[in-house]
Amino acid sequence: MVDSMKDNKYNFYAEKFIKYGDTDLCAALWLCQYQQNKNLDFMFQVAFLTAQAVEKYLKGYLINTHKEYQLLSGKQFYNPNLQEVLNNLKSLGHNLDKILEKCIKIDKGFEDLQDNVDKLNQFSFLKYPDEVDKLIYSEEGLTISSGRLYYNAKRVRKYVEKKLNITLKDIKI
Repeated sequence: MVDSMKDNKYNFYAEKFIKYGDTDLCAALWLCQYQQNKNLDFMFQVAFLTAQAVEKYLKGYLINTHKEYQLLSGKQFYNPNLQEVLNNLKSLGHNLDKILEKCIKIDKGFEDLQDNVDKLNQFSFLKYPDEVDKLIYSEEGLTISSGRLYYNAKRVRKYVEKKLNITLKDIKI
């Protein structure tokens, strides 16, 4: 793992990514609670925010393991600056499978999260009504549950937190 004293700025950004992911997940949980008390439906926003949270958790791992990631990405410079690493993460886009693939190249243990990520990846692209209709709803109603979304995101978060050897406050709303 990365020497925390030497790469403090990367640890800082890894934690920041996870905290931003937690903000997305908290917003998703809040929307779930809010819609129960109103006659509103926020499930596509919940699904999208949950996928966004997982994206940030995985990218938090990658930024903290930036040296390994740089070698895998083919950009072999000895000491990349933080902005170069961040730009590389941005170039991965929002495809969770693609991001997870980079994590797996560094640590095969991430293969255990493939099923969780697969279940969330499709929701990374919920920006258009036709996609929402196809992925969230069927003739019978909802095709997803907020509990399953939350479970998959929390499993990824806990795994990344363990791999980075950090402990953050648990998500509560």
